[in-house]
Amino acid sequence: EVEAVVNSRPVTFIYNNPKEPEALSPAHFLLGRKLTTLPPRHLPAKDEASSGHLARGWKYRCTIIEQFWRRWRSEYLLELRSAHITKANSSSGLQTDDIVLLKDDRLPRQIWKICRVKDTFPGKDGKVRACRIVLPSGGELRR
Repeated sequence: EVEAVVNSRPVTFIYNNPKEPEALSPAHFLLGRKLTTLPPRHLPAKDEASSGHLARGWKYRCTIIEQFWRRWRSEYLLELRSAHITKANSSSGLQTDDIVLLKDDRLPRQIWKICRVKDTFPGKDGKVRACRIVLPSGGELRR
């Protein structure tokens, strides 16, 4: 599941128009196509399929997935933020046509929307403090 999430996350903007190209993901580079299914799991032998064995397996799987998300939040997202801060100090920061990830606490992280910056709005200090983004559906939001 973790591999599927990481390798299925688009790295390019997702368009709402069906004539636009499919958004690229790491799976395209690894497999040459979109990843559509999870890899098959080992099925236990009949004598291993007791309810206790299955419950322990399920609990272990849930623990591994939760560890992945905890690390993803604490390492990957923080690294992106650090890279952005470093980049912001060395360049002009957020710009029109930049691709951004729209965080939504109500949704699982793997389906947060990838959006494009349409306009930027600088603050009194000249730094960009807000922007208008284009959603994959074509709608717009100011953030």
